[in-house]
Amino acid sequence: MWFLGPIMAATPTPGPAVDLDDPWVVSPGIEGFILIAVLGIALWLLVMSMTRHIRKANHRASEREEELYGPTPGALRAADAAEPDSADSVRKGDGTAG
Repeated sequence: MWFLGPIMAATPTPGPAVDLDDPWVVSPGIEGFILIAVLGIALWLLVMSMTRHIRKANHRASEREEELYGPTPGALRAADAAEPDSADSVRKGDGTAG
């Protein structure tokens, strides 16, 4: 590692201080802040719109799926558990209607 010796021994010289009055020194300023704020607001609005459209598409797809294939088996079981049918007990043969 003989080649690292001269590199490690050399000390970097500090650069000159930045002169803010120099016309070549660039900072974003208030214009940059306003631009970034406008872009952030536009991004937020686009995300909100996309979320609404995706929810609407998912809802329409589930309605269409239910129309084509009927309700899902999970939904049928939940509906049966929520409202027991009085005809079920008659079919089971216990003779009571409810």
